[in-house]
Amino acid sequence: MNLDYKDILTLTLEGDFIENQFMIFAVHLKYNEHSFTIFLDSEQTQFGLDFDDEFESILPFTNLLSDSGIEYGQFISVINNDESSENIVSGFMNDYNGVSFEPWGQMDKITILNTAPDDASGGNILLSSTMGNVFEINTESYLENTSQVIKNISNLLLQTGVDVIVVNE
Repeated sequence: MNLDYKDILTLTLEGDFIENQFMIFAVHLKYNEHSFTIFLDSEQTQFGLDFDDEFESILPFTNLLSDSGIEYGQFISVINNDESSENIVSGFMNDYNGVSFEPWGQMDKITILNTAPDDASGGNILLSSTMGNVFEINTESYLENTSQVIKNISNLLLQTGVDVIVVNE
């Protein structure tokens, strides 16, 4: 599918394809000139393997986007793969790369919460939709402090037209 990248949020799922399964370790978000990367922690990556569903690790995040009225396009970037998976990778890319997802409803809001606002280095970040989907961003992999990471993702999400409410920045 050929997506028009203008005025649509794009998610590029980055990971390795090992033993016939795609293991996501990062989600690159882009909306026009704004971008942000979510680094999954080892527990989130393992979640996809445990459920035998490559997308289980980011399902709370994609559900949150759909709940909030955000249309998005999905792209796949395979960094490493074992040679035995070549045919499976090709089929996987045909099925899941360049796919668009329509929102489930009208534009709504996303709440962003700093889990440890009194800690100088900050805590993790919780994103939540009004429908109850929650996704946690572990901030250990970011060079910026939690407040700056919140500003960065808030700025990107605001571009999509969704309302963003920041709590405990």
